[in-house]
Amino acid sequence: VVLAHGPFAADARIPAFPLDARLVGVIGSDGEPITLDVLRSLRVGVVLAIARPERVLRSLAAHGIVPQVVELHPDHARIPEPGPAAVEAWLTTPKCATKLACRRGGAPVWVLDHRVELPAEVVALASGGAS
Repeated sequence: VVLAHGPFAADARIPAFPLDARLVGVIGSDGEPITLDVLRSLRVGVVLAIARPERVLRSLAAHGIVPQVVELHPDHARIPEPGPAAVEAWLTTPKCATKLACRRGGAPVWVLDHRVELPAEVVALASGGAS
C-alpha cells in the first residue's frame, strides 16, 4: 500500500492506494531474463531470509512453480551454504541475493523479478498533478 504524504487539509482523508507486485520471471546469474515458462520446466529451490516468505511462495505457486527445496531463514539472517540438493537453480529475492554467491551448491542463483505498476493517481500525486 502506498500512503500519500503532503500538505493535505487537516480534515482531509489521506489517500492510500493498494499495489500489486507481479512476478514476471527471474534474472539469471549472467544478468539475462528468464521467463516463467522456463522456470516451470526446471527443478528449482528457493532460499529466503525475509519477514514474509509465504508471499514469495504463494506468488511462485500462482504461476505454477513448485520448488523442490525450500530454505527459510529468519529475516536478515546470514544464509548458510546448502547441503546437497538436486536443483537446477536457486531462486531468491534481490535482498537475499546480496548474501549469496552467483552459484550455490553447484547451481546458479537467480533473482526473482517482481514488478509494481503505480496507479495513475499515485503518479499524479508524485508529480504534483493531483489536488
